[in-house]
Amino acid sequence: MQQNKDINKWYIRSFVGASGWLSSLFFIIFFFLLFNDVLARNSIALGVIGLLLIVSSYHIFKSQDGDFIEQFALSNIFTGEALLSWVIVDNMHIFIVSVMFAILMWLVPNYIHRVMASFGMGISLFISVKNIFYVDGFIGLFGAVVLLLLLYKDKFEDKEKVEAIIYGMLGAFIFINYADWFMHQYAIKHYMVIAGTLGVVLAFAIWKILSSYDLLGNAKVVVLSTIGVLLSVALSFWVHNLMIPIVILIISFWQQDRKLIYLSILLGLFSLSRYYYFMGDTLLDKSKILLLSSICFAIAYGTIKALFKKDIHV
Repeated sequence: MQQNKDINKWYIRSFVGASGWLSSLFFIIFFFLLFNDVLARNSIALGVIGLLLIVSSYHIFKSQDGDFIEQFALSNIFTGEALLSWVIVDNMHIFIVSVMFAILMWLVPNYIHRVMASFGMGISLFISVKNIFYVDGFIGLFGAVVLLLLLYKDKFEDKEKVEAIIYGMLGAFIFINYADWFMHQYAIKHYMVIAGTLGVVLAFAIWKILSSYDLLGNAKVVVLSTIGVLLSVALSFWVHNLMIPIVILIISFWQQDRKLIYLSILLGLFSLSRYYYFMGDTLLDKSKILLLSSICFAIAYGTIKALFKKDIHV
């Protein structure tokens, strides 16, 4: 019994998992050194190897027993997806990559892989539609769908599977909006459409929370919540991406998800600090933004405080 407890300790499992990654790395390096001449002349061969790595890793995941085998397969499938994605982008269209990730994130029974595959699907889908559709509206709709799925994630039967997929897509949505400092070619130019779309999601999420606590009849709470939503939307027109952490904070409060609460706080601080750093306006204009931010935080505090009081007085 004591031996089994020692095996399940986190640092031993971490060491075993790292051993699986190292073993996979040595295996892949040895294979590429052995067939370097063939692979350098034929990119299709790289795609075939990537496909074989994916298929073999899938079967390992279906029958795996132990952290070493699981991490070995995880490293292999990431390598296979990278190789196959490179070949697909080089010979076809990146949209095929998003389809590949969408299929694999649903089929492969591994939490980490589902998060990363759904992240890859979101990024490749964004890049594939960048020059085809009205991308700001598309990203706003994508973010709204992801956040609504996050709001209702407890309604799904396979919660762990759906949660991993939602986290990955949420990560892709955040990355797309915040990575403009090095993705200049794909940077979003107009944030107002996204902010407005997320404002609708924010209003719906707050309505759901208030209705669940029977607070829709409390005029003071409803008025405060409405003002908070309108101020948040107005503030996000100046501070790009600020609506994202606000919506995540409200939904994570509803889901009692501490990871997302901490993430939303970090994103909010980053958005405000980056805005102040790059802002070329006067101190008076900055003070106005700071005042609006303080009002939004005060309203959020008052509303949340009201939710936990039996006798509601805000």
